[in-house]
Amino acid sequence: MSSGRNVLLNVTVQDDCNLYNPNPRDISRRLMQRKEFIPATSINILIAGWVQFMIHDWFASGPNDKSRHFEVPVKDDDPDFTTAIKINRTRPDNCTRLPGVTTKICKNFPSNFEYCKDAKDYETHQSINTHWWDASQLYGVDATTNNRIRSKMDGKLKLTADNRLPIDSYNGLPVTGLAKDWWVGLGMFHIIWTREHNYVCDMLKQRNPTWDDDKLYHTARLIIGGVIAKIHTLEWTPAILQNKLVSLGLRSNWYGVSLMEFAKGNSTLAKILTDIIPTLANGIPGSVGKPKNIRNVPYSITQDFIAVYRLHPLMPDTFQIRNHLTGAIENSYYMQNVVFEKTEKVFQENSMENLFYSFGNDHPGAMTLHNYPNFLRNLTLPPTHPHGAGRIDVATIDILRDRERGVPRYNEFRRQLHLTPITSFEDLTTNAEHVKELRQVYNDDVEKIDLLIGSLAESPLPEGFGFSDTFFRIFLVMARRRLEADRFFTDDYTPEIYTQWGLDYIDRTYLKDILLRHYPTLSSQLQPNVTNVFIPWKSQTTLDIKFPYPDW
Repeated sequence: MSSGRNVLLNVTVQDDCNLYNPNPRDISRRLMQRKEFIPATSINILIAGWVQFMIHDWFASGPNDKSRHFEVPVKDDDPDFTTAIKINRTRPDNCTRLPGVTTKICKNFPSNFEYCKDAKDYETHQSINTHWWDASQLYGVDATTNNRIRSKMDGKLKLTADNRLPIDSYNGLPVTGLAKDWWVGLGMFHIIWTREHNYVCDMLKQRNPTWDDDKLYHTARLIIGGVIAKIHTLEWTPAILQNKLVSLGLRSNWYGVSLMEFAKGNSTLAKILTDIIPTLANGIPGSVGKPKNIRNVPYSITQDFIAVYRLHPLMPDTFQIRNHLTGAIENSYYMQNVVFEKTEKVFQENSMENLFYSFGNDHPGAMTLHNYPNFLRNLTLPPTHPHGAGRIDVATIDILRDRERGVPRYNEFRRQLHLTPITSFEDLTTNAEHVKELRQVYNDDVEKIDLLIGSLAESPLPEGFGFSDTFFRIFLVMARRRLEADRFFTDDYTPEIYTQWGLDYIDRTYLKDILLRHYPTLSSQLQPNVTNVFIPWKSQTTLDIKFPYPDW
């Protein structure tokens, strides 16, 4: 299925003549390179692992087109690359698409590009994943993958005797729905959710002893998909956006404003909000059986949504694993040495309790300039990687992919969202050094600033925001849409489909509950005050008795 758009089609033209203007590798070196780690101190590294876990559910472009590629020029003094960086183009979309109307010859451009596109030539791009919030990163999107991960007994997924994922002998990666771009933070969530799926199967079988393997599996999958969506809505998002008004708006997506505010006795605020936006009166999954609403547009993940989820600065270049009982450092790792098939080394050398404790207290990187992980800027892909072996700079690719796929640059993106465009570099940031660097790289032209760079440069940020206000606008729109357009969170969010136990389980379960179920010795670190697992555990020194409701 093709990705949609949150902007007008006539601004999504692939501007081939400006794909290298400014040079993406120069941007990587001059604006993105991490000189020293800048932490995001209000959140923990679990934030980074979780968001990749979510992204692998929502979209995946699939193997790139090896028959067509970009050649990004490099400077003579480049420390990592001595020749042009070859980056395969995104594979062609084989879905129905809008055809180009005219083309024109593009002069002074590398020979591997024949044409520039004009404003009537709209290209679309395709995801190999389902666009729905269906936990496909665990369960796969095709029969072959689905059969590999299932035990075919009592609806359960495969686990080893020590409750880890089995390893594929071909590529050294775990057997799961999607094991692309594997690292320990991602693997931790695959393991715990596989275990939780099997727990749900046990609970369903106790209550429905006549159900067969398929019935148990498919019902458990729906329930797991539901609780993952709730945790993302009520825990992950409020952790990275620690703003009371935003938290209320986002949480209304689940429970509705009226129910939340009635529970807290704030009927005045509830009335004000629901008078302004009547649809906030009821939640989506929280209002059982509510009709779905696609707003007269077929649902899809959008290319603009994909662009604002380029959150790689969250990743650290190094990390330490501490004993969850004593706090003593037991192991230290450089990320480049423990990614892809090498990740399993970390799981062999450390307990899951120590991994969750360490990532639950250490900070990810801040979403800002000069904080892009250096291991990703010079990353060696193994031969079994879907894109093939080779060395890449993910920062360069992030810039180039948005340009290739017609994502508007920063100022035009803001116009499309009815936000005020900037007229000077000083409008973008209060950091004088960043202003100077941006002006040099973009040749004193604010219209050339890429969406990612402009968003990383934004300062100051709104209160509590872990990323830019521009990114937030797409987050906000899609947060509600991906729930209200899905029949399994609306029409079919019922006891007949999920079972009453399943709905009750989703309503009462948070990530902390799941951690304690499978790793009970974490109780000394998670009890009694930790409510949101994505906020540093040690920083939660008093119990938030109003969780998951915002504190007004």
